Amino acid sequence: MAALLGVRALLVEGTHDEASRIDLLTRIEEARLTIAGTRAELDCAGERAKQAADYLARAQESAVHSLTVASIAAAAATSIVSVFLSTGRASTWTQNGFAIGGGAVTAGLGVASLDVHLHIRMDHARNPLADVWFGPKESTFYPPVVWGYLTEPEFSNDQRESIRTRIVERWVQFQGARRDDPKLVALLFGAGGTYDEGTLRMRASMIDQVKAEVDLINQDIAALAARTRAARARVNED
Repeated sequence: MAALLGVRALLVEGTHDEASRIDLLTRIEEARLTIAGTRAELDCAGERAKQAADYLARAQESAVHSLTVASIAAAAATSIVSVFLSTGRASTWTQNGFAIGGGAVTAGLGVASLDVHLHIRMDHARNPLADVWFGPKESTFYPPVVWGYLTEPEFSNDQRESIRTRIVERWVQFQGARRDDPKLVALLFGAGGTYDEGTLRMRASMIDQVKAEVDLINQDIAALAARTRAARARVNED
């Protein structure tokens, strides 16, 4: 983490003088602000996807309710009119035709209520998922300190694969992201497109996973700050 923040030399040389100590603490604080800004942008992107998914869910529920009510009304109207036609001694052809037509309308409305699948357009020129998925050497979304943390294997638990690699593996295994699905890849990791509720919730979950990893950077920075304070305390004791 010290190397990532560019303060390794200061730690190696020691922070005995006040200027070096101030420089070190300033860089640590700048890193914290950078992480906070990145987290805020991730939070905004995730909430946007969640709100859009909730909107589609409500719209779909309303559409299903309307179709269900219409189906019930059509069935009731068919029954009532059939009775009038029967008591009015209408021809058999008329009665049968109306019964068949009413039944077809009722069935059609019922089937339609089972197949409500709404979509919404969402564009995201700055896509926080794109660089995590494609893994460029330099990120256009994440600041260097955050991108270095995500892509350097030393920051993962086993120090063999980067955190970014592990995130992508989880997306493929648990989220349903598929490299052989160009439409889904273009939607989730491109500039946007037409989403349904399922893909919106998938996107929100993926952003939350990245946000959780970004939050963990603060643990290493806190450890670095504690080491700095401990070193300062030893100097004061001497």
